[in-house]
Amino acid sequence: MDHAQLIAIDTEFDRFRQALSTRLRRRARELLGDAAGGASFHVLDVLARGQALSPSELAALREVRTSTMTVQLDRLEAAGWVQREPGCAGGTGRVGVTITPAGRAVLERYRVLRREVLEELLSPLAPEQVVHLGEALARATAALRCERPAGPGGA
Repeated sequence: MDHAQLIAIDTEFDRFRQALSTRLRRRARELLGDAAGGASFHVLDVLARGQALSPSELAALREVRTSTMTVQLDRLEAAGWVQREPGCAGGTGRVGVTITPAGRAVLERYRVLRREVLEELLSPLAPEQVVHLGEALARATAALRCERPAGPGGA
């Protein structure tokens, strides 16, 4: 791949990402309220996959300060999408954050909405172009997974 090609791909990828993000954010706020933002759904997605996590663990996963995560969790808790429970973060006695049934429901609505917005943005493409795009993204994502540094304990 030559330099000009890489610049063109980078430019178009960034434009697409911005269009997806902007359209999704607007639609999510219209349908789900002010607590509905991309960061909110990332937190809900993480919590939906497993056990309670502390605010500092969530902050580390999002690569934000704990104070920033606390503000985010305040919004999510006010919306009824998460709850804080003393002593349930990995058995350490720290406050643990868990997703509520309402949080699970809104997360599923967000996932459906995201697919709808993605379908709208991809609608100018022919079906075979969508297939090729999906395959290319899957290969690129797989390559990224192979490059990730080992986590704690070498895993």
